[in-house]
Amino acid sequence: FFKALESITGVRAPGIHASAQMLRLSGAASRLLGSPRFLPDPESLRMSALYWYVRAGRAAAELDFKPRTARETLKDTVDYIRSHSLKAE
Repeated sequence: FFKALESITGVRAPGIHASAQMLRLSGAASRLLGSPRFLPDPESLRMSALYWYVRAGRAAAELDFKPRTARETLKDTVDYIRSHSLKAE
């Protein structure tokens, strides 16, 4: 995901991969420190260690849904965010 995002945006991907154990420790630290702003909340950290997927078969069959590639969606998302960002004056 981050390598695809790096190639689309030109912004370097993070070089460090956090293990599930590191995310659990970060969540514990977040709780102990009262969820400071520089740490994601514990539930977000827990969820980030899970594998998320969707099956589009039923939507394709019943709604004629045609999924597109993740790369195309990422590019459109980046373009949208960039077009709606506040410009520095």
